[in-house]
Amino acid sequence: MVLEAEWLTAAPAGIPATEAATLPTNGLAAAQALDLPTLPTGSSVLVTGAAGQVGGFTLALARIAGLHATGIAGTDDREFVESQGAAFVPRSDGPLAVAPDNFDAVVDLALIGPSLMELIRDGGA
Repeated sequence: MVLEAEWLTAAPAGIPATEAATLPTNGLAAAQALDLPTLPTGSSVLVTGAAGQVGGFTLALARIAGLHATGIAGTDDREFVESQGAAFVPRSDGPLAVAPDNFDAVVDLALIGPSLMELIRDGGA
């Protein structure tokens, strides 16, 4: 396969090639998750699995888009979640520890499922 040079970029220093190869796919998945609900600036989004590869991208892209993100992750990941500009909820508290009707959208990367629906405001996604 031959690719145009402008389609390529070097892998970040210090990251194994096998991990670097997943970066575009993880970033694309996060971008698509935030594009589906068409959220206006200032909307709130809850991200489960927030410290995972796609979760980290989702938090970062939400911040760039002017969204208010809340991330659910393990207690060891609090610093990472907050470094992405998101509020942190410990996974051990469970997602329903968050106030109901609090979010315009939920990105459920941890596959928690339908119980998250009660956290979405009327008209949300």
